[in-house]
Amino acid sequence: MSTTTRPRFTISEGESTDLWVAKEEQTGIVSQGSNPSAALDNLQEALELYHRPDSEEAAVTEASAPWFE
Repeated sequence: MSTTTRPRFTISEGESTDLWVAKEEQTGIVSQGSNPSAALDNLQEALELYHRPDSEEAAVTEASAPWFE
């Protein structure tokens, strides 16, 4: 039987702004929004980008412009 650890999130009101802050505890990724729901939506998007596999197109290649030589 395999066990899956569910992500742990914390949500708090920003200290000096009207924004809400959402943090995923395992990765430390943080995002914000105008309300708790928006903060979680933004955090979900950030986590998807964080966990997305690197594509070959996104790989850094050697510069070919003459001003880099």
